This record gives sequence, C-alpha cells and structure tokens, in this order.
Amino acid sequence: MYCLYYSIENAIKNLIRTKGFVMTLLLMFLIGCLTFTSYSLLTLFRAWKDVLINENNFIALIPVNIFCFLIAILSLALFTFLIFYTKNAFHSFFLIQKKEIQTMSFLGIHFMMLSFEFAIQPVICLLLLLPLSAFVGRTIVDQFRLDFMGNLDLALNSNNELFFILFFSCMIVFFSLFFVIKRMITI
Repeated sequence: MYCLYYSIENAIKNLIRTKGFVMTLLLMFLIGCLTFTSYSLLTLFRAWKDVLINENNFIALIPVNIFCFLIAILSLALFTFLIFYTKNAFHSFFLIQKKEIQTMSFLGIHFMMLSFEFAIQPVICLLLLLPLSAFVGRTIVDQFRLDFMGNLDLALNSNNELFFILFFSCMIVFFSLFFVIKRMITI
C-alpha cells in the first residue's frame, strides 16, 4: 500500500514539473467540455424525440432523428479524440523524461512501478478534469433547453452514463500507456 501511495505521489510531482502541462490540461478540459456538451445534447434530442412520438408529431421527427444521428457521430468522434489526445500527450511527456526513467530503472526501481507511475498521470488528470467538464457541458445544455425549449417537460438521463464515460476513458488511457511505457523501459 505504501508503494502505491509513493507512486501516486511521485506521479503528481512529475506531472507538475512537466513542461507544457498547463496547456495540455486546458486543451483536455476544452475537448472534454465539447464531448460532454455533445453527449448532453444527444440525450436532450432523444428526450425531445420521445415527446414528439408521444404527441404523434411525425413530421418534426425526421429532422430530430437526423440531428440525433449527427450529434451521436460528433460525440463519438470527440470522445475518441479526447482519448487519443490524452494518450499521445502523456506519451510525449514520457519521451521527454525517458533518460531520467532509464536512470531510475538502472538504480533499481522496478519497471512495473515506473510504468504505473507514468501511466497513472493521465488518469489523475482525467479524474480531475472530466467531472468538471461534464458539469460545464451539462450546464450549457440545460441553459440551451431553458432558452429554446422552456415549455417542454423533458426528462433527461441521470449521470450514470457520464460515470461510464469517465471510467472507460481512464481505463483505456491507463492500460494503453502502461504497456507502451513498460515495453519502452525494458528496451
């Protein structure tokens, strides 16, 4: 347990000392806001589609279906971009510090601990930024709903899907970076 705490503490220290970290965080936050805004818009349009079906308004249903499809594609593309940007940004941070990591490996620190230490860095950032960007995205969509659809009573989904997105993105980024870094340290 102490080893895990020490690795997370070192990961945070290395993360703060990394050049370009603030701009990477800002860009990750913006991409996360766009991702969660598009996902919240998708849930809004799905709820609106259900209202249109209940009212038997099939003429307005065709454009809403098209918007749902386009927003779903946009949301998936932004989510994929967020994952790949995070993975590539932290992979480049690792490459910047590769000599130091190899020195630490030669001094006797096990390569699994080094891999964990550098693979946990994007997870820490995602756990801090994605809930905040989900809140901002949800607030934007709620304001849009109040401004343009105020008279409709729409039941939007809970945050269970947002938790799944957060967990899924953290797992993908962690495991992909863990194995890449482990392979690069052993070489």
